Amino acid sequence: MYIYEVNISGPSELETKYLRWLEDHISEMLELPVFESADYNMIDIKPNIFGIRVRYKLKNKEQMKVYTEQYSDKMRGNTPPEFKSKLSYFRCNYHL
Repeated sequence: MYIYEVNISGPSELETKYLRWLEDHISEMLELPVFESADYNMIDIKPNIFGIRVRYKLKNKEQMKVYTEQYSDKMRGNTPPEFKSKLSYFRCNYHL
């Protein structure tokens, strides 16, 4: 199994609105033919900053390559402008 992990952090006043958007975004990601499942959890960072870790599960590294080459630009581009400059992202991939 292969994992695509996205860690997001931002000001706590955006947390509720961002979570609503993120749940829809995860559903859209799961409609793509490369992902098998996904989950997310909240991360304690520091006061007034929220953190979320999203883990997308894929069969293998080749599926990640397909996502990167065919879908990632479009899916990342779907992020609403109100979040783009206010959130930080860290992405990583690994075998489980």
